[in-house]
Amino acid sequence: MSEDQHITEVAGTGVPIPGDDIDTDQILPARFMKEVTFDNMAEYLFYDARRDDDGGERSDGSRASSDDESDGEFNDHPLNRFEGASIAVVNTNFGCGSSREHAPQAMMRWGVDGVVGESFAEIFADNCKSLGIPAITAGHEEVVALQEWIE
Repeated sequence: MSEDQHITEVAGTGVPIPGDDIDTDQILPARFMKEVTFDNMAEYLFYDARRDDDGGERSDGSRASSDDESDGEFNDHPLNRFEGASIAVVNTNFGCGSSREHAPQAMMRWGVDGVVGESFAEIFADNCKSLGIPAITAGHEEVVALQEWIE
């Protein structure tokens, strides 16, 4: 996105992604960074959190124990329940950890047009900006209320 382009409005369905300190390895596990292009990144978004290795339901966001990408049934992770949503509503320090552009690339390719959260890791927010994804901050009470309203 060039400096002279401005996003004046983003509208769409929200998806609550609760939790503080969600790092880029949770957003896009490192084992998928071997992809030469970003074309398939959407299918790897929150890969471990969205799948169960045993097919059982798991809603706590914990990781599947298997590294085999073919294992695991989809669980009730918000991205599975709110397919087609375009506004991610997150908590504090979202996108922390390693400074990989792959994480916001995966979000963009999944269909995320904007992110609202309490705070973002600086490099993650910069990567979002360069992709044309607004990362907007809001207070704790507002974010929690918005997440609850979406649910």
